[in-house]
Amino acid sequence: MRRSCAAAYQAASFTGTIWFHALDEFGEPIRDKRKVNEEQATIIREIFEYHAEGRKLEHTCDDLNR
Repeated sequence: MRRSCAAAYQAASFTGTIWFHALDEFGEPIRDKRKVNEEQATIIREIFEYHAEGRKLEHTCDDLNR
């Protein structure tokens, strides 16, 4: 993650929004069958908190990579 995050930061190509959609075999979004991965959700919440605090992306990446 360190390289990709830092590279996006340096290239100013990070928009702050990444959407992932689970698709079925027909390419349609899967609805109402998703489960939250609590371990990943904790990290995502932390990222949002960093952003709300006004931290720079580079500092967020550094903190997450420790």
